Amino acid sequence: MGIRKFHTRRVWHNTQLVIWLAPLLLLAGVISVTLLDTFSYMIAITVLCAVAAVIALVRDVRKRYVYVLDDEGLHIEKDGQAEYVPMIEVVDASLIDRAAAREYIKSRSQGMSKAQARLRYLAYIRFCSVDIGRSSLTGGLGRSLIDRLPEARHDLVLMRLKDGTDLLLSPDYNQEMVTSLSKNARRSSDLAQGK
Repeated sequence: MGIRKFHTRRVWHNTQLVIWLAPLLLLAGVISVTLLDTFSYMIAITVLCAVAAVIALVRDVRKRYVYVLDDEGLHIEKDGQAEYVPMIEVVDASLIDRAAAREYIKSRSQGMSKAQARLRYLAYIRFCSVDIGRSSLTGGLGRSLIDRLPEARHDLVLMRLKDGTDLLLSPDYNQEMVTSLSKNARRSSDLAQGK
């Protein structure tokens, strides 16, 4: 098959939220200046918008992975660090949307304490650059709207491993990655069984 390289998908929902809210807040600042004859509210709103923009940009840019898929396994690289998943360990890969990913993780975390559930959640998303709605700046506000966006439908890859571990991946070309992972996993399984 050769080597396939996939990059993570970037989404800008936090930044877009700030871009849409900043003009409204600045308008409120201008109104307060005209009504109260003081610039202190305008300065505070401007600083708030600037800080929110920086936080949103940092949150939207911080996760960037490279998935390198070959016949032997999946290499996941980030900032010079790498992790390897042998293809013989892969059970299957499927497309999943954000809402389904949240529900899947929630169902797999039932009966756990909050700390254990949080660790399980972090283990699932450690190679995913897309916010599935549990750590956004908005605290879930607008989550259903984001889930219904056309680009949010089936934009994640759920890769299940033989040891019971599941990984949520977010490649740019998710359908191609699912197809390649499934073919390689099947081929690797057939070779292990001697077919």
